Amino acid sequence: MVEAGCKGGEFTLTEDCYHFHFHLLIFSKWIGKEAAAIAWTECLSRAYQEKVGRDVELKTISGLCVVDVRAVKSRVAGLMSTPSAVSLQFAIQEVLKYLTKADSWLKVSDVELVKLAEIPRWPRLFEIFGNYCRRARKSLTPTSLDTSALSDAKTAGKIPSGYRQNLENPPFEEWKNLFLKRVAGIRDFRRRFLAEKFPYATFWDLVGRTLQGYQHRRSVLLQAEDVGVQC
Repeated sequence: MVEAGCKGGEFTLTEDCYHFHFHLLIFSKWIGKEAAAIAWTECLSRAYQEKVGRDVELKTISGLCVVDVRAVKSRVAGLMSTPSAVSLQFAIQEVLKYLTKADSWLKVSDVELVKLAEIPRWPRLFEIFGNYCRRARKSLTPTSLDTSALSDAKTAGKIPSGYRQNLENPPFEEWKNLFLKRVAGIRDFRRRFLAEKFPYATFWDLVGRTLQGYQHRRSVLLQAEDVGVQC
């Protein structure tokens, strides 16, 4: 039924509990809301029975899980979202944005953060499957799939161990340099993301360095060029 797809996991923290859910972008024939709700309820019920040992209790009028199904319009440019359809760009951003969404962690209590920090390796919260996985097989780097899949979908090749699992193998300094390189790459991406998302803003990091949005930085450069010409 589903030829290809990708999914990302996200959690939000309410006053009562954690709300964990998936965002999926799939290539398939149309799947109606009711059919999707039935399928998702069956999956959740089976998993809950296997892990917890009892039936899951769903407090919904229909007795089914809540789902939101929308058609993806690939020919619509830019960001577009309606109750029945979204643009392809909107769908991609909705699935991928939770990879860098960090504000939910601010609501987690200190006690639970300590428990979370003790987990040596998390399950993968983003993955591709079906034909997307086969097409990406040649371009994937070894660290792209360093955790086991959440679903029973086939993975693209052998899953290597993650850099944190290899802590005892290389010398500490070698591991430290690799870790700092990864952190620097994440921070650089975040700077470029903020500069693009807020083009006229100015930011300061914790050590006092300044970051300006693309348009702000461009206007400053143009002003400097004008001053140079006048001089």
